[in-house]
Amino acid sequence: MAISLVRGDAHVELVFCHAVDIPRMLAHADRFADDYALALEAARDEARRLLDRCVALALQAGIVARSRIRFGAPATQISSLAKAVAADLIVIGNRPSAKMHRFLCGSVRDEMVRSSNIPILVADANPSRPSEYRAGSILAQPADPPSCAAAARLASKIATAHGAKLMFLPPSNRSAPAAHRAVEQAVAEHDPGMIVLGAARKRGLYDVFSTGVVECVLQSAVAPVLIVHD
Repeated sequence: MAISLVRGDAHVELVFCHAVDIPRMLAHADRFADDYALALEAARDEARRLLDRCVALALQAGIVARSRIRFGAPATQISSLAKAVAADLIVIGNRPSAKMHRFLCGSVRDEMVRSSNIPILVADANPSRPSEYRAGSILAQPADPPSCAAAARLASKIATAHGAKLMFLPPSNRSAPAAHRAVEQAVAEHDPGMIVLGAARKRGLYDVFSTGVVECVLQSAVAPVLIVHD
């Protein structure tokens, strides 16, 4: 998982973060079951190898990068680090899974999307997409309802900066499944290189356990999805 830190108009710095989830680490560390210290050191070594590779790839591309290892709940640790480094953008991977699996095991992606104050770019795993990829077209929600206004503004700025075609979804006050179908239809019609969605932070139990448009889109996204909170 990476945190992208932007300073000024020209300088971009990447801060790669790997959070070691201690309970999950112990559940998968059978050979170290009797020695917590060995299991922790093995997890630290694995994290370091992964982060070193990420930093090396960034440096090869001419981008300043550094890394951090944190211990604890991944969503909490990533959000904390993002705040500490004044990040402008959080970048995470997208691993679609069944609703029941996410309910029982949790989902870092869903927790980040629900709680983060910082825009989140959810990147799908597409091996055919070049590393220098730039979206030629962007599909975004309009500035209505108000929770989408920030997303609409950011989508417009990105499109202007990269010369991308900007397309807006029709305003919709329908249910999440109906709104999701509208997004799917627009994606099939326009084949966007990026999707930008607005999201209100979820607060109540109903919001936490219900399936919203953003979650539906992330489950079937074929392009990077940028989530912007109100």
